[in-house]
This record gives sequence, C-alpha cells and structure tokens, in this order.
Amino acid sequence: MAALMTPGTGAPPAPGDFSGEGSQGLPDPSPEPKQLPELIRMKRDGGRLSEADIRGFVAAVVNGSAQGAQIGAMLMAIRLRGMDLEETSVLTQALAQSGQQLEWPEAWRQQLVDKHSTGGVGDKVSLVLAPALAACGCKVPMISGRGLGHTGGTLDKLESIPGFNVIQSPEQMQVLLDQAGCCIVGQSEQLVPADGILYAARDVTATVDSLPLITASILSKKLVEGLSALVVDVKFGGAAVFPNQEQARELAKTLVGVGASLGLRVAAALTAMDKPLGRCVGHALEVEEALLCMDGAGPPDLRDLVTTLGGALLWLSGHAETQAQGAARVAAALDDGSALGRFERMLAAQGVDPGLARALCSGSPAERRQLLPRAREQEELLAPADGTVELVRALPLALVLHELGAGRSRAGEPLRLGVGAELLIDVGQRLHRGERRPRPAGPASPPSSGRAASNGPSLCRDPLAPRAPGRPRAQRPAEPRPAGGARTLRPCAIHRPFALRRARSAAASIKLLCRETSSIRSMLLLTRSSTAWHRLSQLKPPVLPGTLGGQALHLRSWLLSRQGPTETGGQGQPQGPGLRTRLLITALFGAGLGGAWLALRAEKERLQQQKRTEALRQAAVGQGDFHLLDHRGQARCKADFRGQWVLMYFGFTHCPDICPDELEKLVQVVRQLEAEPGLPPVQPVFITVDPERDDVEAMARYVQDFHPRLLGLTGSTEQVAQASHSYRVYYNAGPKDEDQDYIVDHSIAIYLLNPDGLFTDYYGRSRSAEQISDSVRRHMAAFRSVLS
Repeated sequence: MAALMTPGTGAPPAPGDFSGEGSQGLPDPSPEPKQLPELIRMKRDGGRLSEADIRGFVAAVVNGSAQGAQIGAMLMAIRLRGMDLEETSVLTQALAQSGQQLEWPEAWRQQLVDKHSTGGVGDKVSLVLAPALAACGCKVPMISGRGLGHTGGTLDKLESIPGFNVIQSPEQMQVLLDQAGCCIVGQSEQLVPADGILYAARDVTATVDSLPLITASILSKKLVEGLSALVVDVKFGGAAVFPNQEQARELAKTLVGVGASLGLRVAAALTAMDKPLGRCVGHALEVEEALLCMDGAGPPDLRDLVTTLGGALLWLSGHAETQAQGAARVAAALDDGSALGRFERMLAAQGVDPGLARALCSGSPAERRQLLPRAREQEELLAPADGTVELVRALPLALVLHELGAGRSRAGEPLRLGVGAELLIDVGQRLHRGERRPRPAGPASPPSSGRAASNGPSLCRDPLAPRAPGRPRAQRPAEPRPAGGARTLRPCAIHRPFALRRARSAAASIKLLCRETSSIRSMLLLTRSSTAWHRLSQLKPPVLPGTLGGQALHLRSWLLSRQGPTETGGQGQPQGPGLRTRLLITALFGAGLGGAWLALRAEKERLQQQKRTEALRQAAVGQGDFHLLDHRGQARCKADFRGQWVLMYFGFTHCPDICPDELEKLVQVVRQLEAEPGLPPVQPVFITVDPERDDVEAMARYVQDFHPRLLGLTGSTEQVAQASHSYRVYYNAGPKDEDQDYIVDHSIAIYLLNPDGLFTDYYGRSRSAEQISDSVRRHMAAFRSVLS
C-alpha cells in the first residue's frame, strides 16, 4: 500500500528541477551581504540565491530585522520560482542551525530514528509507531506539530489525554528517551526557531505547498535531532496537500535527495489519502483507536501503515536485515504488548498521572472512553438506501468536523477535543435502508476483533487495575472484500458539541422535512450550526436505481417520516381517525417515548459518573494532608475546607497564558454556580508550584484580579512539594535566563473536592466552564457524606 523511495532506489533530482534552470553549483559567497529587497527581487526574477544570501535571509527572520511583508514576499517568490537542490539543502541547513542542536550519548547514534507525515484525515500513525519502535530498541525523539484546518495534528491528539505535556526542554527529552525510549514533543523556541516563524507565515501567504519550503521545514527539524534514519509519509489524494501521486512523488524524490546530500538516510513512502486512515477521526477518538492498534487489533490499514513505515526505519538504521523483517518486528511489538508498555511509560514521563496512564493502557475500549474527553451529543447517520459501500470520502467528513470545532483556522485557536466521527461500516459491506447496526465496543473495533460488542460502558473490571498477566490480545478483523457495481453509502456516528433544537424550531423543521425530500442536508435545521451540517450534504450518496432512497431521515431522538400525497384512500373516503385525533395520539405517544428516553439517559449518565468517581477514588489522589499559608498569611490545612465544595488549581503567578486562562475558567464556574439559588457555595483555591517567587505578598497581588473569594496558597519548597505530590501534580522549573526569569512546566487540571475533603473529580484544559459546571452540579446532587 506504500511505495518506498530511498537513496538507493530513487535518484535525487538534478539541480534545476524546481527553478527550471541549469545549475553548476552555488557561486562563492558574496563578500558583502545583500539587503532583503535585493534578495527578494533576485528570486522574484528567477535568479539563484547564494549560501550567504540564504543564510542572511534566515538570520534576518530570526533576529526580527525582516518585516512580515518581506518574509511573505520572499516565500511567494520561492513558491513561484522554486529552488534547486543546492539552494534547498542550504536553506535546510540554515533553518536547522538557527537554534539549539540536540546532543545525545554516543551510544545512541545508530538507535535514533524518526518519522514524519505530510498530514491526513485520521492519521494517528505517530502515536503507535513511536512506542513500537522504542520497543524494538530504537530511540525516537519525535518533534511534532499542531494542525491547521482539518482535525488538528499529533500534539493536539495527545493533549486530549489529561495532563500530557508537549513542552519539553532538550534535557528533558534526553530523560524521556532514557526512560521510555520515545517522546513526542512540540517545536520549542530553542529548536529551529526560524522554521516556526516561516511555517506560520506560509499558512497565511498561500505558500504551504511549495516543494523546497516543505522539504526544508521537514528536514531541518530532523537534522537537529541527530538521526541515523528518517522515513517520511507523503500523502496524496483528495484530502492531502498534493492531489495526485505525481506531485507527491516529486516531493518524495526531493526529500530523499536533500536528505542524502546532508548525510541523512531518508526513505519516503507514498500513501493515498482519499478515505480516512482507520475508522476514527477526531482527537480523543484517534487516541482510543491508537491504543486499540497497540492492543494488537484495530483497523488493518492503520496497522499495515505502521508496520510498513516501522520496517523501513529498522532496515535503514541497521536493526533489521530487510524491510520485511523490520515490519515483522514492529508487528510483534504491537501484538505482545511491549509497544503499549512503552506508550504508558511515555505518558507518565510527559505529565500524565501514572494511574490514568495505566488505566488507558490496560482498560477496555469502553473504559478508555470514560477517561478521555467526549462530545456532549452523538448522532448516528443511517443508511438512506439499500446498497454496498464502495468508498468513504475523507475531505467532506474532515471539513464537517473542522467546523464543529475539531480543527482550527488560525494558530492558537482552541479545539473541541471530544468532537469526531466513527465509521461504523467497511468498504464492501452490504447495508439496508435505515438499518441500525450494533455499535462496536470501541472505536474501529467490530465484534470480530476479540472484544465483546457493547452498547454502553463495561462495568466488569477496575479501570485503574494493572493488566492481568497473560491477558489475551485482541485479534485483527479480516478486511472485507469490496463489491463492485453498487452505490456508495456512508453511515457513521458524529460526536458533536451541542444538542438538537427543541420545541417550535423542531416542529418547524419537521414540517419542512415532510414537505421536501429529506436528506442529510436537512439536518442543518435541527442543529445550531447550519454551516457545518450543510457540508454533510456532500456525504449523501446517490440512491440505487429504482429505489426510494432519500425519502426519510432517521435520527436517534426523532422519527421523521414523509406523508403521502393525500389523506384519503383510493376512493376518496377518509381512512381511520380524524387528523386532530391522530395528532393527539401521536403527541401523547411521543411524550411517553420522550419521557422514557430522558429517564434512560439520566440513569446511564448516573452510572457512568458513578463508575468514573469510583475509578478516581481508587487512584488515591489527594488522600494526604497539606500545610500551607494563604495570601493573608494564615496557616491552612485540608481540614479547614471540610464542609465546603472546593475547586483547586495548581500553577504559578509568572505564567504568561495558561494559568490565567485556567483560573479565569475556574472563576467562571464559581460564578455560574453562585447564580443558582439552592446550590452550596464553592470555594476557589489556587496553589502555587513556584514557592521561590510566589510568596504571600505575590499571591495576594495576584488573586485579587480574579475573584474576591479566590484563596491563594503558598509555603516552603517542601510544603509545596508535599501538596503537589498528594494530588499527583507534576511540576519542574526550567532554566533561568539572563534576567533570572524562568517558566515552570506543570500539570494542568482543576480538582474538585467534596465537603468531606475527598478528591472527587478533575477537569483538563479541554473542558469548558459550562461542562465543569454541569459536572459539579451532578456531583452535588449525588453527594452523600461518609463522615457524618
């Protein structure tokens, strides 16, 4: 399924491949550096840039002397005129040398490998491949990115795991590689800073698809890693940067050629991206599917791509004699649980609570889903006609999820980590109109995968218990054969962040649906986001000839049927009760069904919350006491808060963005609950993880900007460490700059304590103030003191 290109199998492109001009090598460096307007004019007119020219441009980008308009103009000139092989190699080196170089122990030299993908819909390969390679004896210092458009990047997926910290210093990366064998981190200001600036500019200047810029961006980040081998997954197709295989092949040849010229062994794989990779799209859902693949199960296309890329890396780095042998080793790491073990180590080392990491890696798919962010609503799109599935188009589905909040349109935009889609069908599968198929136990896990099918969470085991020795691994499902000649059907489950409209707006929608031919497009009338659901019309396939497909829309909460042309029989006589009687019966029947559905839903939510609470209690978080000073200088311990509901956050006052945002969200929750009469008050608490700078006076100045009842707690280094350890809070002060300023890396979570002083729940960055308020209300309603 993937064609590999290496220095030995594909010739590097000759100089001039991008600019269309011949090349006899770069000229000697100019003794006098040229000004940026001159460099832009030279490239605009089709000239070649010398090494000094390129390095001068990159230096101006880093030191800030290049204006934004000049950067955009140079990028556009490169996009239109191209760069030859030597120019691209120099640009790659200049970007790589614009920041700190990573240094590793000499013994690791042949072990360091990495993978890069040009992006796709449902591409969660990095989450599986990195720990699988680590289990095979490699060191994988993977520097990943965030996605723009579609459904986010690798870092966004990992941040759906509560506590996962993508910000790691080079020193911390070495510790991670030593402990887990792999790490997946973000690009920092110290590593390739020039590429970070150019990458952001490319996105807003329509130069993302420039071959030399893509090549330099990819390889520069890999050069600083000191790798022995690299594999690049170059996507092509309807949902990829390059729509056809010829353009993707050109990029692959360039990557291989430039990598070889810089002394890096590179293999490039060409893979199609017309349909989603796997069966899940969306951050939390893709994490679940990656865990399933590391269980030895999961969708075959994901597993095959992981083993193909992994086999190429093991072969290039000398860990396997052939690519096939390397692929077999990666497959064995997935089947015997060693890859999953490495993934658990990586999670714990990068800030995830060890109990949560163990639960995610040892629990069933249903149990995992309870521990990750989830969308508020879920809707199953049923088959509108009889037929056989021929194709699932990735791009329309990704655009829908993007507009529902799973993707971002600009850097820094927050994501809805629980939004996503699950494909409930396979290519070649025969479906019937309106058929409701039993849901699998987890994402991309049909009943044949070895897991028992379930319509709800399993309550049979403790999600925080370790994996039992010798637990059998799930078997891979057989991939169905496509059937030709039938129309395309695309049923799936959409996880979305809002509920359906009710009352009059819903009644008006029903009338319109009865008047028009109902289709997936009509779902926009039942939601709050018409633009997003409008794109779902692209997913509706043509119906089979001679059928009545598309005449009805079935939703989980509604049954909307098309009425016949008349209300009389063939002889014009009334049939059955009158219209008013039938409407009354329908209303009463619908009210009964609606009440039963609401009762069942409430009971299901209660059981899920009860299970989550029990799992968190067994994690033994917050069981110890603490002794700190508040911002007024008064001694405080946990017993002082008995009888109160408490929302607690750990952070530091010098935090530039995350801590103020999280505290503002915490305060918003407190205000929402204060506005509801009858609810007990909630005490907001802020505990510092930076006692060196956050003394009593500093805390007093800081908390006054948020809420009059916000309590700031500090203490000695030992006291803060004891309190943080009790709540499983990770924190680590970074290096100091010349002004003795520094940043503290720490876990990001809001903790809820009940009136007994017991830890009850926690909320990560992905949870909104409204979601937290809803959860606190439910805990208040269900609370029964164990001390009285």
